Amino acid sequence: IEQRQKASFLRTLTVQKSDGHKVLFNAKKIRKNVARLSADLKIDHDLVFNEVTKKVFDGIKTEDIDKALIQSASTFLELDPFQY
Repeated sequence: IEQRQKASFLRTLTVQKSDGHKVLFNAKKIRKNVARLSADLKIDHDLVFNEVTKKVFDGIKTEDIDKALIQSASTFLELDPFQY
């Protein structure tokens, strides 16, 4: 049930694009970006995605989502850098 509530909550969030207009948060796009940005790394994409979604809020800017992606991925690399 918690996963459903989280997915439902994420669908209500808006993201402020670089040109100032707002769009609905797109979880599929975030998952796709996680996979693309960490393609050469042995990182669990679901763990990174879950970490990113902990940091999003209504009205977040796309640049802040990008920062959250980088921070989240680096967290898992720092946990065991030699594994990757």
